[in-house]
Amino acid sequence: MFREKRLVSSERRSFQITIGLMEGYNTGVVHTYQEVLDLINIWMRNRMRSGSSCITSGTLINGTMLYTWNSEATGIVTNQENVVMFVGEVNSIHNPGLSDDDAVVALKDLATFLGGVLKQTRMYIMFKKRIIVLENTEVVHPTAKKA
Repeated sequence: MFREKRLVSSERRSFQITIGLMEGYNTGVVHTYQEVLDLINIWMRNRMRSGSSCITSGTLINGTMLYTWNSEATGIVTNQENVVMFVGEVNSIHNPGLSDDDAVVALKDLATFLGGVLKQTRMYIMFKKRIIVLENTEVVHPTAKKA
């Protein structure tokens, strides 16, 4: 038998981090789903040990990112990349006191950790209705529009 668990807050606080499996632009180095899973588990354990704000649960999903851009040299270009997405809800049972600001700090920290180890150029985070793009400042982004 199941009964409804009373939560401190029943507001949805969904998140997603999209993680490219290929290093950089056409490097030929491709990481695996298992590598990402292991890295997320390491990050979670380290955050819990240190007492830092932490995302305590999520689901890792395989996917393919499709994208396009307009190249002055070749015209419209399309491409695809294998990705995994770490998705979930900020857990109201195991993290009842985690504020939205602390959740964003934790998500940025996780994305920065993953992006660094997996040598990514950008990391995309979604939290609630917000999108956050973290860009590696040490990499030239050939398809990026100048701000």
